[in-house]
Amino acid sequence: MGTIAIGISICACGEPAASPVHGPNGHQYVPDHIAETLRPTQTYKPNYQRGRYQVKESRIVTTAKPAAGVDVKATVPGATKWKVWSLRASLTTSAIAANRVPHLQITDGPNGHVVTDFPAGNNQLAASTINYAAGAGVVAANFDNTLVFVLPVDVVLLQGWTLGFATTALDAGDQWTALALLVTETLYF
Repeated sequence: MGTIAIGISICACGEPAASPVHGPNGHQYVPDHIAETLRPTQTYKPNYQRGRYQVKESRIVTTAKPAAGVDVKATVPGATKWKVWSLRASLTTSAIAANRVPHLQITDGPNGHVVTDFPAGNNQLAASTINYAAGAGVVAANFDNTLVFVLPVDVVLLQGWTLGFATTALDAGDQWTALALLVTETLYF
């Protein structure tokens, strides 16, 4: 490893020695050894920068069940991006009289900008349970106690971005279930 003027050690791959591409035994994700570290559902390819790799996997991501009166959302972890294929969650409303209107929202995370906002096609009444689902390429519908949203084609969420629901008139006794998403997850090393 060489050293540059400000004292940061640089590996021959061009990355700082403290970079996540380096493990205790050298580079963690190199073409000769990557097959040993991947699950059967994962694929990899070299990234556009020397010494970096992408690992892709299609998988289900679930969130924890939020507290009563709190909307449900998922946040993309660092060094990751998600291509979202579908999602599902349910909202059970309390007996407090008010119409709830869940909005499927994508935000750019820490910046707080709402990138996409799709309100539900119907109000949800008090003391009821509705399943909310979304998918790329589906038709919006409301049947069999399920309301279906249409996801824009090729939804890609960057690290720190969120996908979830923001509910108009959400009551303190209303309860969302955990959010389940089908994503293609790309990790960058």
